[in-house]
Amino acid sequence: DAVKLPKDEFFIVDLIGLTVIDKNLGELGKIDDVYETGASHHILSVKRKGKKDLQIPFLKAICKNTDIEEGIMEVELPEGLYEIYE
Repeated sequence: DAVKLPKDEFFIVDLIGLTVIDKNLGELGKIDDVYETGASHHILSVKRKGKKDLQIPFLKAICKNTDIEEGIMEVELPEGLYEIYE
C-alpha cells in the first residue's frame, strides 16, 4: 500500500529531479538534492548547466506549486536570491 501524505507534503525522494520554474525567470534547473538544515525548513539544491547550483529554501512563500506527476515545481524567488548565484 502507498503511504498517503497530507496535501502539500512530499517525500524528499519525490522532489529529486523536478524541474524548477520561477514565475519571473523561467526554468532554473532540476532539483538534485535536498538538505535538512535543522531549521523548520529544508533547502533545495537546483542543478544548473554551467552555473553554480541554486540553494532555495523549501518554504510555501517561495515554492508555490509542486506537481510530482508533471515533474515541476513552480517558485517565486525572493528579490536578490537569484542574483547571489550569478
